[in-house]
Amino acid sequence: MTSSHAPDQALSVLRRPAYTVARLRGELDLATAPALREKVAAVLRPGTRLLILDVSAVSFCDATGLTVLTRARHRASVLGVALVVAGPCSQVAKLLRATGMERDFTIRATVADALAWPLTRHAAVRPCRVQSPALR
Repeated sequence: MTSSHAPDQALSVLRRPAYTVARLRGELDLATAPALREKVAAVLRPGTRLLILDVSAVSFCDATGLTVLTRARHRASVLGVALVVAGPCSQVAKLLRATGMERDFTIRATVADALAWPLTRHAAVRPCRVQSPALR
């Protein structure tokens, strides 16, 4: 993402007694990470049992985005919250694999799979809707 563009990232939250789903949309990169870090921290609060980070609408993720996910996982662990990453596209899944971080996260193909606990740890991934020009 170039500096001439506004950050393209959003977060919506669905809270239920047994779980919370935080759906991330857009790019997860240097430009969007600071605001997203704050939003995810606000979602993680005591009393939450399961947080599902739905990344199915994330079109791009870089190392800064992975840092946001890692900090969320750490904070969830401190609070005793189970954290599941759901719906990573192929670019996000490839980044998790390349960095060895796929071992650190519970990853499911969909939110429904994340709710149907327990399942196999590694699920199929789908292609990203938009890829960074550097990855084409």
